[in-house]
Amino acid sequence: MGIRTKQVIKGEREALESKIHALEAIKEKLQELLGNLEAEQGKLKKEALDPILEYKLGGANDADWTGANFTTAVENKTTISTNMSSYDGEITALEGEIQGVIQQLEETIAELHKELTSLEAEEKSAPDEDEVSEKEKSDSK
Repeated sequence: MGIRTKQVIKGEREALESKIHALEAIKEKLQELLGNLEAEQGKLKKEALDPILEYKLGGANDADWTGANFTTAVENKTTISTNMSSYDGEITALEGEIQGVIQQLEETIAELHKELTSLEAEEKSAPDEDEVSEKEKSDSK
């Protein structure tokens, strides 16, 4: 490999900066989606599950209304509770996966920033293209 000029390094640096910006945009979108997921999960629990679980199917004494409809309602309430627990577990797993991807993106971005710093230092000391002889240019190809 021959001498790398400021122009060559600048092109590499700009490509790297573009990649960093793209990864940061993905990370921000994932963080936004994670926040939305957590908010919707809380909303579903507060507005759907909690009222269902707190509702006294048998009336004020929980024994005022009994019979086939009461039994069906209790079974449905249990099914809803079980399904919501399963859903919560799946959402928690998904949140963990998203957080893992966010962590990987942060690590990759940090590595790319180190590489960018190195390129910037190299660019400062590199010669301009017009300072490199034709022989040195052909040797670098």
